[in-house]
Amino acid sequence: MTKAICIDKMLAAKPKDFSLMDRKSAILDNLYQIRSSLKADARGIPPDATKAQEWLNKGVELGQSGKLDQALKAFDKTIELAPDSIQAWHNKELFWII
Repeated sequence: MTKAICIDKMLAAKPKDFSLMDRKSAILDNLYQIRSSLKADARGIPPDATKAQEWLNKGVELGQSGKLDQALKAFDKTIELAPDSIQAWHNKELFWII
C-alpha cells in the first residue's frame, strides 16, 4: 500500500500524468486480486460482486453509445460497490479523457 500512497502524492503534484495513473491502477489491481482471493477463501464470492459487474457492463454500453456522463456515473456506482475494481477505474479514466 505504501507504493500507492507515494503515487497519490506524485499525482497530487501532477494530476494529469497518465503513467502514474497506470501505475496506481496496476497496484490497485494486485491488491484487489489478493483481497478477492482472501474473501473467496473465507466466505465465498462477495455478494456485491455481481452487482458491480452489472454496473461496469452498463457503463461500457453507455460509453460506447456516446452517453459519457451516464457511463461515468455507472463507473462511479461500480466503484462504490467494488472500490478496488481496476476495470472500473480504468474505464472511468478512459471515458473521462474522451
